[in-house]
Amino acid sequence: MATSTVSGLASGINWTDIISQLMEIERRPITLLESRKSDYQEKLSAWQTINTRLLSLKSEADSLKTASDFLAKTASSSDEDILTVSATSSAVAGSYSVTVNRLAQSHKIGSQGWEDEDSTAVASSSGTFTFSVGSGDSVEISVDSTTTLLDLRDAINGADGGLTATILNDGSATNPYRLVLTADESGEENAITISNNDTSLNFSTKSIETAAADSDNTFDGTVTSSGTYTGTENKTYLIEITTGGALGAAKFKVSEDGGVTWGAADAYTTSATATSIFDELHSTDQGVDVAFGAGTQDFAVGDRFTIDVFNPTLQAAQDASLEVDNISMTKSSNTITDVIEGMTLNLLSADSSSPVSVTVSNDTSTVMSNISDFVEAYNSALSLIDEQFQYDSDNDTSGPLNGDATLRNIQQQLRSIISTSIDGLTGDYVVLSQIGIKTGSDGQLAIDESDLSDALSDDFVGVSRIFVGHGSTSHGSVSYLSHTDDTEAGTYDIRISGNTLQFRVSGGDTWYDAPEAVDSSDVFTGPEDSPMEGLRIQTAASTPGDYGTVTITRGVAAQLSRQLDYLTDSYTGTIHYQEKGIEDHMDYLDDRIADLEVRMDQIEARYTRQFSVLEALLGRMQSQSDWLTNQVVRLR
Repeated sequence: MATSTVSGLASGINWTDIISQLMEIERRPITLLESRKSDYQEKLSAWQTINTRLLSLKSEADSLKTASDFLAKTASSSDEDILTVSATSSAVAGSYSVTVNRLAQSHKIGSQGWEDEDSTAVASSSGTFTFSVGSGDSVEISVDSTTTLLDLRDAINGADGGLTATILNDGSATNPYRLVLTADESGEENAITISNNDTSLNFSTKSIETAAADSDNTFDGTVTSSGTYTGTENKTYLIEITTGGALGAAKFKVSEDGGVTWGAADAYTTSATATSIFDELHSTDQGVDVAFGAGTQDFAVGDRFTIDVFNPTLQAAQDASLEVDNISMTKSSNTITDVIEGMTLNLLSADSSSPVSVTVSNDTSTVMSNISDFVEAYNSALSLIDEQFQYDSDNDTSGPLNGDATLRNIQQQLRSIISTSIDGLTGDYVVLSQIGIKTGSDGQLAIDESDLSDALSDDFVGVSRIFVGHGSTSHGSVSYLSHTDDTEAGTYDIRISGNTLQFRVSGGDTWYDAPEAVDSSDVFTGPEDSPMEGLRIQTAASTPGDYGTVTITRGVAAQLSRQLDYLTDSYTGTIHYQEKGIEDHMDYLDDRIADLEVRMDQIEARYTRQFSVLEALLGRMQSQSDWLTNQVVRLR
């Protein structure tokens, strides 16, 4: 709005105040429009707050609307050092005895020791290193005279062939680096096979590696290892001189565990002839021989020598072995999901003498907590809606959406879903009030925790169906699998006509053809754009005829979730359109106000011009009056 002043020097009149007062009268239409816009803003804010509350209610309803959400189970193990257990909603409450006889292992093989990991080539010429895991495809790695241990490791890992290559430094005095291959999956069916090996690495044959003398030894002759290793362990033979002297006179003892324990002192006599050695306290002769060659210095007590023996099979491919309720079985993994329905067993250690008790029970505590959160969210949303329709007679005020038909309809929809029994549901529990959840005179829900707990203990599944979506069939050849939010609650007839499976609303006239079976398990889906859309059933039947019915029920949480989705969808929801309508009105008012503001500027400018002309005219008249007065004075 323009701000203008008109000098009142001639007239002595404050024309600016007069113009301001006139403009206040002219601006009354804008004031009315701004008031209307403020009302619309309050309505918009109210809808936005209601939408937020309804979204919170939908979130709580979603946590209860399916069996997998509602039917919480708790599982426990009597010995979590041996196994842990978890359960899904499909698990059946009960107890099981589980004995773990053996854990599953991933196949692991290693090469003999190598001098270094990044300098010495593992192949003398161009070739391939080819492997496979289980029944998987063969993986071929190219090698040549420049390929190092690191190069081969990285190439194997980059091939994504079902195993992982690592380099192990065992700390040996000579050739400490070994390439280790480990299958990614455990079990006998995932054994590693090397079908071609053009490298110098040995993954197949046991070996006795080169003997080494300690650098601090007095003896400066030679030490040589030989023989054929018949053991299964990877270990280091440690030789220590216990009686010094020349070759043939000096004596020694042997350790097979790196010096932790020892055989008898002076058990062996040094010799230039290969001598079979072993730690007689722990093993039988495993084919390891040692021979010495004289040097310039004799043996001294404490001189040490080492011989590494290596078995390429570091860990055999092995299935887990267990017993469940005295039924023996093997599994390729230690994470087992297909023994007890709905349960996962995580095997951690084996102890054939210690059966573990596994218990599954209904998690009523979690379910009651979820139901309580749902009721709280419902009460919060309905309380906010109810506030819109309350009238304060003392202050003559009401909620900004008082009288709004759309909001009233939403209120009635939500109350109806809560209070109505579930269509198609039979049994003792078909409505919330039967499980201790009742509507008070104020429209708020209240939970009788004792009644709810009793109902859950009496029929956990039956209570769940008041909340969740559920399906059942009447014919033994047909199984219900699932349905979606697109599936209408109701009962549907099933028949096979010719080679086509058909559905219809029970007792209706129109049959709908199901699409072709979606997989080899004879799973059929309800036709699109029909009440059965989203329904999935399974049947192996092929003979024409009637196959009973499938009944779909939609519990309170499932109904609310679906209805709230219609209401709160950010693109197509009912509340979105209400907000959009209000925003359009506000945009229209903004445009009207902007147009009127332009007009106000024009009117104010016109008033300013008019009063400026009047002030100028009064100024001239004042000048003439002054001149006439002066003339009269002269004539006197």
